[in-house]
Amino acid sequence: RFSRSRLRVNIIRHMRNLFVILTVLWPCVLYAADDYLIIPGKRVGFITADTTEADIKQRLKQGEYRRALIQVGEGYSRRGILLYPDTPSEIQILWKSDQKIFSEYEDDSLASAWSGPFAFQKPQRIKIQKSDSLWKTKEGIGIGSTLHDLEKANGGYFIFEGMDWDYSGTVVSWENGRLSSLFRPSLDLVRSSNGSTPPALMGEKDIRSDSPETQAQQWKVNSIIVNFPND
Repeated sequence: RFSRSRLRVNIIRHMRNLFVILTVLWPCVLYAADDYLIIPGKRVGFITADTTEADIKQRLKQGEYRRALIQVGEGYSRRGILLYPDTPSEIQILWKSDQKIFSEYEDDSLASAWSGPFAFQKPQRIKIQKSDSLWKTKEGIGIGSTLHDLEKANGGYFIFEGMDWDYSGTVVSWENGRLSSLFRPSLDLVRSSNGSTPPALMGEKDIRSDSPETQAQQWKVNSIIVNFPND
């Protein structure tokens, strides 16, 4: 027969063991790799501002990530990592610790991309652009969200760049709407209407989402960029 004191000791021991287990497992539950949740500036799935390549290797299986040259615009690329490549979960990661740029117009530049010492530590930005992507914010914004979805979440109109140039469709201002502080990553819109783009919506100009020309077209989110704060 157990004495009360011995029973109390056993209860305390089991509680300590449970606490240790929860301490180890809770981060894995909280930041599950497959929760597909974007919390702007804080995390994309299990990737946070302090994640390193070593963390990714420890967490994922071979084939669930790979190093890659990632386009950054106008014929230039940077070294980075693809998570879940060639799947609806694919994301591109660029790193603060490695910001060297390589020109796609120079063969020697690309050939030397993986030479020399470098390390991937602390994400700088994450890009999501798969058409069937599973990633969304808690507000439900993700690839394929419509212009009206964004206006509803923002509580009003916003400004984006005109079509048919390098930065076409990029949201440049939420006009002090709810997404100004809540959702800071860059969004790119693409026109999903049939037919040619009206001239009023083309070129290097600011476009209001509530203009008659814009509202007459159909739009959807084409890519999302999540930026992590500077140290």
